[in-house]
Amino acid sequence: MYLLLIALYAIGIGAVGCAIFMFMVQKDKKKAFVIGIIGLLIIIGVMVSNKLRPSYEKESSILVEETAVTNEKNNKGLFACNVNDPYTTFQYFDESKDKTEEFCSQFKVGERYEIKYRFKSGTYTILEVK
Repeated sequence: MYLLLIALYAIGIGAVGCAIFMFMVQKDKKKAFVIGIIGLLIIIGVMVSNKLRPSYEKESSILVEETAVTNEKNNKGLFACNVNDPYTTFQYFDESKDKTEEFCSQFKVGERYEIKYRFKSGTYTILEVK
């Protein structure tokens, strides 16, 4: 899925670039306009599809590079523990800062952990550590 989205971004950007080039060299402007609109629609479609991916739960092994607890509550009134893996950031949310710090303190930098997480709306939320 990820590689498909990257390929579609490349196609969309290429189409927009082609349209700009066609406008610059005074080629068929109607064709250039259509190609540019198609390129923009592809780019916008990929951006929207990135946000509309379905949520899922999965188990994975992560290598902890860094952990951090937020000092302030987010817009949902929760503190967050951010656990950075080489590829993504996993988060744990709780109303209590103490519980969040306690959860975050179990992760040691450079160690590997088995976790169960949920992906929803672009956020990887840790459900449990195994």
